Amino acid sequence: MTVTLITFTKKGDQKSFNLTKPTVVIGRKTDADLRIPLSDISRSHCEFMTQNGSVSVRDLDSSNGTYVNGEQVSEKQLAAGDVIRLGPVTFTVQIDGKPEKIEPPKPQAASGKAGSQAPTVATKSPPDVDVDDFDIDDIEDMDLDDMSDLDLDEDFDLSDDDLDEVDELEEIDENDVIEEDK
Repeated sequence: MTVTLITFTKKGDQKSFNLTKPTVVIGRKTDADLRIPLSDISRSHCEFMTQNGSVSVRDLDSSNGTYVNGEQVSEKQLAAGDVIRLGPVTFTVQIDGKPEKIEPPKPQAASGKAGSQAPTVATKSPPDVDVDDFDIDDIEDMDLDDMSDLDLDEDFDLSDDDLDEVDELEEIDENDVIEEDK
């Protein structure tokens, strides 16, 4: 069984990620199998498990949740064509080449805005996610390796000046730690 996660850039370019191991962890940490260095993604956000001819996703107690077809899940068996959302990142599940053609997801209409003609849908969606401002290609331009293990506030806004300061941070090793007297 071949399982592929497919996403799209703002320009409409398709990006594919093959799940080549029985368990694939997606997260912000540098040791994640598929790393997404964004503050909306938890260090270990979720994992995909392929076994006995099926694939499932399990949320790893992420802060912002894992969504399958608009519903927040703790664990769910997946089918070809299911849409997974992790923060601002959306993947479509392709199993053994099905579905053959995958279209970029349509922007979700914000509910509650004056003059909005969009119907109200009774599904949950990720909190405070501005999908229109996110582009998967932006990840390749980031250099956040030094920040992957930091706890970031939800309100934390990273500017270019902040990135310069992070590059100047020193690493702490065992010799810097002062042990407590017992």
